[in-house]
This record gives sequence, structure tokens and C-alpha cells, in this order.
Amino acid sequence: MTTVTIPAPVGEILKTLEAAGYGAWCVGGCVRDALLDRMPGDWDVTTSARPEETMALFAGRAVPTGLRHGTVTVKTEQGGVEITTLRRDGAYRDHRRPETVTFTDSLEEDLRRRDFTINAMAADLQGTLYDPLGGRADLTAKVLRCVGEPDRRFGEDALRILRGLRFAAELGVTVHPDTAVAIHRNRELLRAIAPERIWAELKKLVSGKWAAEVLRAYPDVAGVFWPEILPMVGFDQRNGHHCYDVWEHTLHAMEKVKPEPELRLTMLLHDIGKPNCFTVDGLGCGHFYGHPAESARMAEAMLGRLMAETVLRETVVQLVAWHDRNIPRTRPGVARALGALGERDLRRLLDCFIFDVQSSHTLGNFFSKTGQDLAWADFDKSIDAACDHMVDRGFPKYRHSSLTDQRFFDFFSFGNFSCSYISDDRNLSVVEGNSFKNFSQTFGSRLHKSAVERCAYGKKNSAFGAGFFQRRQSFIHCAYRTCNNDLARAVEVYCLYSFTAFSFNSTADINDFIAFKT
Repeated sequence: MTTVTIPAPVGEILKTLEAAGYGAWCVGGCVRDALLDRMPGDWDVTTSARPEETMALFAGRAVPTGLRHGTVTVKTEQGGVEITTLRRDGAYRDHRRPETVTFTDSLEEDLRRRDFTINAMAADLQGTLYDPLGGRADLTAKVLRCVGEPDRRFGEDALRILRGLRFAAELGVTVHPDTAVAIHRNRELLRAIAPERIWAELKKLVSGKWAAEVLRAYPDVAGVFWPEILPMVGFDQRNGHHCYDVWEHTLHAMEKVKPEPELRLTMLLHDIGKPNCFTVDGLGCGHFYGHPAESARMAEAMLGRLMAETVLRETVVQLVAWHDRNIPRTRPGVARALGALGERDLRRLLDCFIFDVQSSHTLGNFFSKTGQDLAWADFDKSIDAACDHMVDRGFPKYRHSSLTDQRFFDFFSFGNFSCSYISDDRNLSVVEGNSFKNFSQTFGSRLHKSAVERCAYGKKNSAFGAGFFQRRQSFIHCAYRTCNNDLARAVEVYCLYSFTAFSFNSTADINDFIAFKT
């Protein structure tokens, strides 16, 4: 039999209730998280004791936080524990809360009023699981299913629509088809929900590991409270710099950054203004002049409508405004950015730079196809052809080719450099270090010191700018060997490495720049 480990303070509450002759169980999300070996955010208890009886049992520690609905909060050394009397809910007329509740002694009756089967499980003092609705099976199968009729559940409390998407984003569960259809069908009910409640769920949703997948499937739901999102969906950028429409690019960028609300929201909103700024030149190429400022303006309004915290809102708006800015690689340029943003947000901005670029281009697919049938002797020619082809297709040349200060070049291009995002199931070595010494050791002795020096300080230009390897065959040979003699992969590694290493968009340790400001 499946059991749940219950922490001591919560166990003490269950023991007190049971000793007084009442049934008592942990219930809801805490049981679900315990079964997933996740740390529950809080522990909720349901009991057959009436609210006044619970108050009497825990006199001095009990706070009447919702007597109308049977809820009392008991203080413990680890925080408050909500204790709610077993109940049946009456009619819901505001899509938020029941007008009346009826207390009951039936645990199953109480579980049947809950939102999703994975949240409709209970555990007693011994940790024995009570699961009359199949929540454990759905949890194992990673399925999110409404308890009973989905339309009825969402009609009772419309916030359950967003809660369901949040669970999918956090837990990686698949929304059951019947539940998914009902989410789309009932999405307009979210208009009845207070913005603060929507914000609390949305902030958790975007921080989930599977947030991009959920938003990809349900943009119409987000569009109820943020209609500004909808024009991005399917918006063709008509620009060689981008292989995705605006919405797909946004989701790819968002899923790559760290799962913290500030970064996820920045990437979700960084191009929100693009549809408003779209123009087409005489060659049919799309442009979005001024979109960072427009995106920042819209982001501030959107976050303000949902009553987002002031500090978070200001951080996101500032990062959105800066996300496409060319910060000069000079001591004054970096010092100005550091003074405007601070160290924490400058580091965040570098992440935004990296993943904005990585989510714009299909370099890997392109170069794999370009080098598909080329012979070893044609490496030089294949690289030139690939780079020239990229330029012909509109991909940008290296934007910062005027670098002269060796120290800044080292800091931005070599500091904590990582190629981890191009590793794959061919076991391409991950490169991470503070100099090309590590890179040379990873790819083999054929990458000589002279090649490193020429890479860093050479004059040669190419599709991605100054400093490509002049002794490129040494590098390509090592890449070819590391990629298990896969020519297409070696070409991809070469081009991706060259693009990344000579771009401002690299994971850089900026500690040395702090000294310049101070």
C-alpha cells in the first residue's frame, strides 16, 4: 500500500484530532507532492471536526481564517496549517467560491468537490493513502484530469483553468483531452477572476520547467488577460535573422533561461511590441525598428494590470528595454551598463542576449545540411561556402568587429566560455573554462597555440566577423575526430563555435568589470 511521510508538526495535529474522536487526513497538493518526492509548500488537513470544535482543540494556536467555509489555521513551529472541515459545496455564482457549504463526515464526498484527481488524495496519520478517484494512477501516468465533469469544475472556480496549466508547467503532466477541450471552451470565465489571483498563478506557471510547452498549446487562454500576446502567434518575421515566427521565437527563448520569474517574464515579453513595429523594406525583408522600447511600454502596462510586484515589474521592464541594446565593449561602456542595471541585472541581461540569439537561428540544422556530402579535403571550401550561404540568406555578420582592447576581448569572449548548448547524443565534449587552453585540451593537441593566438588576435574576416581560425584545418580536424568522424557535425561545431566565441552573447564572468566601476 502506498504511504506518505508526514512531518512531525502536522502529525501532532492529526493525532490531536484523532484522539478527540474525529477523522483527520492530510489532503490535496501536499499529498501529491509527497508522492512525487517534492517538498510540499504547505500542508493542509481535512477533518470531520466542525470549525468551532477545531478552535476549541487548539485554543491559543487556532486562528479563524475562513469559518464560513470551515477553515481554521493552526500555528506550528514550522508555520500555519490550514484545517478545513469535510464539506459539500453549494452553487457557485461568481465562478470563484461557493455561496453555501454543507459539512459532512464523508471523506470521499469532500474529495469529489476538488479540482483535479491528482489533488483529490488524502493520507491519514499512518501515511495510508486514500484515493477513491484514481489520482495516484493519473500521477503515475502524468495525466491531469478534472474530478468529474470538467465544465462544471471550471464553472465553479474559473481560476482552476489557470491552475491546471500551472500544474502542467510545473509537473510536466499532460492535460487529459476532455479537460483540455474544457479549458479552451471556458477560458473567458477568467475575466471574472481578480487580477491578483491570476498573477499569483501566472508567476508560478512561467517559472515551470514545461512553461513553454503549455503556453504553446494555450495562447488563447493567456490572451484572455493578456490580449497583447495573440498578435505574436504565427506572426511571420520575414527576416533572415529569424527562423521562427514571433511567438515561437519567444517560447524558445523563454524555455532556455533560468526558471526565475524575472528572466522568464522578460523573455516572454521581450518581443511583445514587434507586431506594432513591423515594417517591410523594398526587398521584402521585415524589420521591427524601435521594438525594444515598444515592448517595454507594453510590458509595463501588462504587468501593471495584473498588479505585479513593483520591484519585479521594474526589473522586467528594464531588461526588456535593454534586450537588443549594443553595449560597447569598452571600459566606459560596460561601466555605464553596470551603473544602470547593477551586477545582478547585468548578468541577467547577458543571459537574455545569449538565449535571444540562440532562439533566432537554426544554425545547427543549416550547417548539418550544408556539410552533408562534403569530403574531408573540401573542409576549407565547405566552411567558406556555408558562411557565404548564410550571409546570402540574410544572417548577420559579426556585429562587434572593431574590438581593440585585448582585456575586454578576453573577459567577454573567453571568460567562463561554454559550448554546452551544442552538445548532443554524440557526446560532444562540453567546453567550459577561462581560456582556450581548456578548449585545446578538450579537442586535442592538433589545436596549436599559434592557432589559438591567431583566432584571438587575427585580422581575417568571414561571415561572422574578425578572428576566425586562420589555421582552421587544425580545429576542424579535432572537431571531426571528436564528433566521431561525422563531417556534418564537425562543420556545425566549427560554425557555432566561431559565431558564439566572437559574439558579445556569451556567458561571461563580469567580476573584473566591477573593479572598473569601483
